[in-house]
Amino acid sequence: MCIKFYSGETKSMNVMVKKRVAITVREDLVDWLDKQVESMRFHNRSHGIEYALQKLKETNHNKKQ
Repeated sequence: MCIKFYSGETKSMNVMVKKRVAITVREDLVDWLDKQVESMRFHNRSHGIEYALQKLKETNHNKKQ
């Protein structure tokens, strides 16, 4: 369950704050992402992008150790 605030921020029950952002992405990547959403790998584009960013963050974190 998420709670939407007037500031545009969203908080879920585990108090994870999400911010709305706008990005520009290559068309081929958006096409690939849309296919992943259609195949139900991700709930939506935001979920796919958030997943990719989390994996990149984990990879960079592991390289620093």
